[in-house]
Formats: sequence, structure tokens, C-alpha cells
Amino acid sequence: MHAAAGAPKGPDTAEVAKERQVAGGCAFHCGTDAEAGSAFRRAPAARGGEMEWWNSHSRGRLCHMFPASCYNRNMDDPVRWYALWTRARHEFSVREDLCAKGMEVFLPTMQRDSTRRDRHKTLTAPLFPGYVFVHSALNKMRYLQVARTLGVVTVLGWQEKNPLWIPDEQIESVKILVDRSLPLSQHPYLRKGQWVRVVSGPLKEVVGIIQSVKGRQRLIVQIEMLKRAVSCEFSAGDVMPINAP
Repeated sequence: MHAAAGAPKGPDTAEVAKERQVAGGCAFHCGTDAEAGSAFRRAPAARGGEMEWWNSHSRGRLCHMFPASCYNRNMDDPVRWYALWTRARHEFSVREDLCAKGMEVFLPTMQRDSTRRDRHKTLTAPLFPGYVFVHSALNKMRYLQVARTLGVVTVLGWQEKNPLWIPDEQIESVKILVDRSLPLSQHPYLRKGQWVRVVSGPLKEVVGIIQSVKGRQRLIVQIEMLKRAVSCEFSAGDVMPINAP
């Protein structure tokens, strides 16, 4: 397997990876899936929980480094939405594996036309390639289950030793778009624009930004942490202006 695009690179030997167990502020898991339950160790907290990612598939071993702070999370931590960065083309397998572990997972998809030679067919593709969302407290047990899932690179976004969550409103807005089976398209992330809430019609309760595209009004729904957005057409009479979240 090849490392996910944009991931940190390093020597591809289990021996070198093992040496990094001394790195401060991180918990380290190194071993096969069968060994994973007993092979993790906690390193001294010397760097304030700074997150690093280290992966080696040499000799059938899998190594991850992630913040030691995950071991201090309580079982009653609030359940929130988190974004997982996955390896390329692993979104569906990550979803299935996490669902099998009893987690609530959201992988928004869209229909995409594919033409190869004389064949034309419609494919189901991730709406945000490389990302899967999990609804969890991410306590110690859950964090380990996520980190040990094949295809997961890391939990996206960290601040003060804790993973950053995504507001429920952003996830729910994307869910509504997907559930309505509307024609969707990926859209550049917007930093400015008029925020609105849909108050009637099939998109009721969706929150987003309105923008005119080729003379037509489109509703842009964004996931701020990912800096990704999706758009669809809407009726201007169905929305009311709101302040930016």
C-alpha cells in the first residue's frame, strides 16, 4: 500500500518506526491487528500532545502515532461529529468497518457519470473524497477502535490536545441534501456570502450560503473544517437570511 496523499513520509521499516516510540507527548501503537490490543504504549508527555502520524506496512506491521491526550478522555465525553481523513479510495471500506464496530458513520455520496470507451454508467462516489464522518464521544476505547481501522489516516483537526468536532448543523444540512436525492455538485469553499436558512420546501432546515451561478441561485452547504462545499439549486422564496454561524 502507498501512503495517503499529503501524509508525512518516513523510513519504511518497522525497526525505525519502533525507535519513534520514545517521542514525547504521543501514544504509540505498533503491531498487527491481532497484536493491537496489547501492543500500544504511552510515551512521556514532553510536547504537549502534539500529533504526529507514522505508518509502516513493512513486514506486515501497522504503526500509528496519535496524541496521548486520547487516553485521558472520559467515557461520558459528549457525542459529537468528527472528520476522519482516509487513505485514497478507502472511504467505503472505512465506513463498513466502523459500522461493524457499532459506530454511527456518515459517508455522503453523489451520483457521477462515468464513460469508458463505449460504456456509460452511473457511479456512486464520495461527496468529499478522502473523508468520512463519525458520531462518537471518542473516549479511549472508541479512539483506539478508530485509529486501528484499516484505511484511517487520522482524526482531522486538533486544538489544545483535543480533536475538533464539526457542528451538528453542518452535518445535518449535508444529510438533508443527500437524503433528498437532489442533483448535487462539488463547489469551492466560500469565505464570504449571505447566510440563509431554508424555512420551507424539501430543503427545510438546511443552512448555507446563497450564490448566483450562471444566472441561477444555488445554495452552498459547507463543512468548515474540511474547507469543502457542495451546492444545489433552490427556490429563493424558501429561505430567510441569518447571521453567519
